Amino acid sequence: MTNDYYAPTPFDPVQICERIDGMLSALGWSWADLEKKSGASEAMLRSWRSGEVVPPVCAVRGVVEALGVLYEEITYGLEPRRG
Repeated sequence: MTNDYYAPTPFDPVQICERIDGMLSALGWSWADLEKKSGASEAMLRSWRSGEVVPPVCAVRGVVEALGVLYEEITYGLEPRRG
């Protein structure tokens, strides 16, 4: 486990959620399905989607692993967030 595991993701959560949207669509899943399969709360995912909260790397990893992919696959090519 690296030191950045609990650090805020360096990427815009809205962009991450756009990628997750695409994967959900490909799997035929809804955000509610993702909540059930990942154990993430609706409020947490909603705050990411709106950009209100920058989640820690570990939280993003847990959610995307429920989709069967790695954090690096979701974030590949994204621009780092500013500020």
